Amino acid sequence: MYLKKAFKLVSKNLVLMVPVLVIGLISLFISNEHMQNLSNINTVVDPNVAIEMMGDIMGSLALYGLVMVIVSLLMQTGQAGMIKQALLNGQAGFSSFLQGIKRYFWRFVGQLLLLAAMAIAVTVVISIILVALLAGSAFANLVNDPAAAEQAANIGIGGVIAIAVIAIGVLIGGIFIMLWQPAMVIDDVGVFEGLRRGARAVSHHFWSLISALLLINAIIIGISLGANYLYAVITGNSIGDISVVNYMSILGTLINSYLSAVLMAYLFIIYHNFRPADADLQPVEDSTVNIQPIDDEQNPPQPFDLPPDDRQ
Repeated sequence: MYLKKAFKLVSKNLVLMVPVLVIGLISLFISNEHMQNLSNINTVVDPNVAIEMMGDIMGSLALYGLVMVIVSLLMQTGQAGMIKQALLNGQAGFSSFLQGIKRYFWRFVGQLLLLAAMAIAVTVVISIILVALLAGSAFANLVNDPAAAEQAANIGIGGVIAIAVIAIGVLIGGIFIMLWQPAMVIDDVGVFEGLRRGARAVSHHFWSLISALLLINAIIIGISLGANYLYAVITGNSIGDISVVNYMSILGTLINSYLSAVLMAYLFIIYHNFRPADADLQPVEDSTVNIQPIDDEQNPPQPFDLPPDDRQ
């Protein structure tokens, strides 16, 4: 039901897919350029020249990565502003894109930094476990003692179990942060409060969120692979010989941008209808999500609620 509503919302406001399309096309052209640079290295005979070219490629990748992070944050916050306006008024416009960037950019930056800190902490824990496993194995081989070998084996089993538990915890944690951004945007709260509210809301629709995520991402992956395969068949080339940028990959990116916008709208709708009871805003019931065409004069578009200092 909510996924159907998300399709309807995005179909009535195709502008919601533009931010995702921008990110997708930029990524596509950057990937194509670097694939060409990597293929050029294979033709270089002098290893010193090849190493120098590889260093240039890695440097440009780092620069492009930084630029893509900033662009992605801008597009995500702008899209969030448009989705909020579309949910509240049925229509999204460029003004809400700019308002979204203005209001939520630094909150999304804070979210990214917190996620990076979490990832670093998990990596450190896993690294410590792996070092302990390697040290135990090396010690057992060094002393050549059956008791030490048995102890090292037990440590190894414990380490594998610990890593498996961490992996499951990361997976479950990833599910519980799915509504983090919708909570920050819809309830207009900070990073930590948004995390708390979003996690509480996930518990109301846990399996539906997982199902929608798996379904849409499976379709997106299938379209990406299928588009390139179909282009290879049409042109009579192998997958490895075709260009990353072609008319089929661009078409696939266009379709996937629409699906990605639908998934994001779905997350916002889920939170809008299942937000915690102590949230400041009241949930929007199914019958009150007003999705109207842009030319409906009886329901002109209105900017979403902003504090007095942000009104024009």
